[in-house]
Amino acid sequence: MNTFAHGSIIGLINLCWNPNPLERPSFAEIEHFLKVDAMQEIQGDVESGKIRRTSTSGSLALRILAQQRNSDKKNEETLETMKERVAEMRQTIQELEEENTRLKEASTRRAETT
Repeated sequence: MNTFAHGSIIGLINLCWNPNPLERPSFAEIEHFLKVDAMQEIQGDVESGKIRRTSTSGSLALRILAQQRNSDKKNEETLETMKERVAEMRQTIQELEEENTRLKEASTRRAETT
């Protein structure tokens, strides 16, 4: 059975098994590596032909890239939803500030007439 292990991932595994715990990567470093560095290397290898699209490793690499792209798309959709909510909140704040100003003016007028 063919298995896929990109050279940089093998390097990461070796770092994680370092006998000195202080020289092992942090979880944040591992996460960054897997999400950014390894994805860029794998994508480059697929595009350059180092990994054949029809091979077991190429197929896995393409699935990994597709999963990353789907994740990126979901993140973009979440960001757009958040931007829309922020815009709605700003509108609500503006409306509340305007209502607050009207109430203050009405209160001031009432105080002046009494």
